Amino acid sequence: MKWTNMLRPFLLGWMGAFWGGYPALAEVIPPLQPNFPEEIQHCTWATAQRPSYSFTHPLVGAYNLCVAKENNTKVFVQFAQIPDAQICLLPATHQAAEVMMIGNAQCFWPQGPQKIQEIIFNTELSADRFPLDGAIIIKDQLAYYGAPFKKFLLPLDAYYTCQRYLTLGESAFCQAVATAQTLIDHRF
Repeated sequence: MKWTNMLRPFLLGWMGAFWGGYPALAEVIPPLQPNFPEEIQHCTWATAQRPSYSFTHPLVGAYNLCVAKENNTKVFVQFAQIPDAQICLLPATHQAAEVMMIGNAQCFWPQGPQKIQEIIFNTELSADRFPLDGAIIIKDQLAYYGAPFKKFLLPLDAYYTCQRYLTLGESAFCQAVATAQTLIDHRF
């Protein structure tokens, strides 16, 4: 192959940008620093040029999760791969050594690699007594839970059961959920 044939696409793009006949190179090559909304500019995000992820977990692979600057009930998440199941995020607080959900699950299908998705938590408990300081990430895919469950359940159902029994002073269900390793306790 002649060197002129190898340079032709580049030269046509450059000349087109110069004379206006072809799309400008800035339209073909995305900028290195994308324009993120101000509320998430303090976060680390992966781009095509810089596939950088801050967290990794066997359930979901590499991901980024960040809280908006002015509103801690607004969370943004980005996954490196599209999981094969729906993802659920639950607002959480950490009291002593326990993690507790403080609102409804927000479930969604990730839109694709490097797509940033906004999740708005609806917290049901008092922010003074139960401050939002984390999220529980669940890949909603059937999993086996040992005693006292002894059956296959969706992780969200198992976690709700765990929380219900925990309020009654019974921790065996939460121990079964922890042993199954079907959720991620992500602290902000």
